[in-house]
Amino acid sequence: MSAVIGWLAEQPLLVLMLIMALGFFVGRIRIGSFSLGVAAVLFVGLIISALFTHYGHPIQQLHIVWVMGLTLFRLHHWSSVRLVLLPGSPNRGLGT
Repeated sequence: MSAVIGWLAEQPLLVLMLIMALGFFVGRIRIGSFSLGVAAVLFVGLIISALFTHYGHPIQQLHIVWVMGLTLFRLHHWSSVRLVLLPGSPNRGLGT
């Protein structure tokens, strides 16, 4: 088990894809009328991160994922500001 985790620790993009795939499938599991949905990706990521840390191989942060997250947040933030505050925009948030 430690050898597999050691190899996966060197492949952070593969680990990220595995977390998303496992989280997607875990999120589709229904128990009665309850399912985790996309929140399962978060829980699977936490579990895998704890497992890797336990075996002495903390998961490396992918720089591209960090940059893309900041970029998407910035784009979303500025598009909201443009729609609400700028004069001449089609919907200024004032009901006009």
